[in-house]
Parts: sequence; structure tokens; C-alpha cells
Amino acid sequence: MKLDEQIDTIMDEFDFDRVHEIMVACKWGWSTGEDDDLEVPSGNEIRRTARRMLKQAVEEKHALVSSGGFTVIKVKDTLALFFGVDSTSIEFADNDNI
Repeated sequence: MKLDEQIDTIMDEFDFDRVHEIMVACKWGWSTGEDDDLEVPSGNEIRRTARRMLKQAVEEKHALVSSGGFTVIKVKDTLALFFGVDSTSIEFADNDNI
């Protein structure tokens, strides 16, 4: 499947309504660009942002694009979209622990 087709399939199959429900319940706002106000985005805005990020990952050949709770991962010919409300990462003190 071509990457453009993968974007369309992801957009069709991803549960954006569930993401919107979570954002409303958590009062998870995105910047409006005005006076540092944060507002919960509409379902359409969530979809537009996800599509833009998917296209960005494909066009700019990024392995990872992340913003507003969404993460897009592109590895070779595989494209994935995630939405997360919690994550943890650590930095190893040295490379021997990898």
C-alpha cells in the first residue's frame, strides 16, 4: 500500500471521536495562538491536525512527528498514528545499558 493510501486508511479507521471525548473530559486544550488561550479543539480540527502530521512525516521523511497528544511514526513504508495521554522516557547514563 502506498503511503498516501496509508494516510487515507488511517484517517478512515482511527477513532477521532474517542480522542475528542478524552480531550473534552481532560479539558485538554490546544493553543489558539491568541493570548496564550487553550481550547479543546473540535473534532474537525483534530482530524485536520492528524492529517497534516501524517503528511508531514511522509513529505519531510521524518521518522517521528509529535504534537498535541498525537505521535506519527514512519519507518520505511509503514506509517502509524497514536494518541497518548501519558508517557515516560528516561535517558541512559551511558551506552552500556542499552
